[in-house]
Amino acid sequence: MDILFYYQVGVLKNGTRSLELSKQNKLGLALFCKKEGLLVTKEEFVQECWESKGVIVSDNTVRQTLFRLRSALADIGAPEDTLITQGRNGYVLKPGVIKVIDSDNVYEAAININAEPHHVSVKPSATADEATTAPEKSQRWPVSGQYALLALAVMLLFCGGVFLRYLFFTHEISFTHYKDEGGRAFFFSDNIRKDKNKEDSVRRIIYWLDKNNRKPADGPLIYVSADWRDTLSFLSCKKDITLPSGDCLTINVIGGNKK
Repeated sequence: MDILFYYQVGVLKNGTRSLELSKQNKLGLALFCKKEGLLVTKEEFVQECWESKGVIVSDNTVRQTLFRLRSALADIGAPEDTLITQGRNGYVLKPGVIKVIDSDNVYEAAININAEPHHVSVKPSATADEATTAPEKSQRWPVSGQYALLALAVMLLFCGGVFLRYLFFTHEISFTHYKDEGGRAFFFSDNIRKDKNKEDSVRRIIYWLDKNNRKPADGPLIYVSADWRDTLSFLSCKKDITLPSGDCLTINVIGGNKK
């Protein structure tokens, strides 16, 4: 029995067995079938499967694709010598093994591929209403109920995650005015240690703002939110930070000043 290759849907069929090919294997097998019994070079194979689509691939990808194609042929029941490698010259598809069905009627091809013989015994007195019985419906409802429970569980987990994030990761930061210097007003977060050398922090901020050509008029209000070891985080705002029009720029400084 010939192995049927439904090109439109990329499916191999042998008797009751069928197998769907990947896009590259479908294109490659179509090329081999077109030139069955003739030598197909590696360059032709690569051109058909990838380069014609503007894709560049490695030799390893080509080898893996050929391996998967041979595996698919073996799974569908094709002889071992169906696709032969001719050394470095290329590959030859054995004639008469695969028959290409290149039908435009994809629906007809799909029906021929997927349809399998089955038998249903119906009592002579059975009616159309009796064919869809309560047991059949009872098999569907549990599935719908499972989907509903799954959706409810996902929604509860999402709401719980949002609540935990708000509870543990969201907190207000209050700032206290420290001093004015060089046309800028400096505010420090109340979370910063009281014994922190704030003068050193002010000098570092002024140094980095001047180095990056950010003038006092660009952000006269400086809010220091974190000062830990060599890391300094602050916001340079044109207006009060609590206002929607505050127009703040977040800056993180790591390391000391370089002379």
